[in-house]
Amino acid sequence: MTSIPEQIAARVVTAKELARAALPPTLAATVDMLKVGESLLAAMGGIEQVAWEEHLDNPESRADAFAISALIYGDISHSDWSVLDQHIRDRVASRRAFLRDQFGALDNSHS
Repeated sequence: MTSIPEQIAARVVTAKELARAALPPTLAATVDMLKVGESLLAAMGGIEQVAWEEHLDNPESRADAFAISALIYGDISHSDWSVLDQHIRDRVASRRAFLRDQFGALDNSHS
């Protein structure tokens, strides 16, 4: 039987893999150099895993927080942060579109 911590760790690994798969190679290299890179990947992977549109706000907010932290720590330039920020917005929009296409609009507050 798998313990709860092992299950959580497996979900985090899956989330990171999903986020990495969605990152362009140059942006992936940037994220890999960040102190908060692993946490940012896990948060961004949460965007890819969301099954209900109304639940997108939490992983988007987490990803935003880690990206801003990297900027504040000086680990990322403002121009790289802008590219990363746009990538996060694009992934959220892509996930929303996917959910709407598959299941219909579940939350019209972001339309």
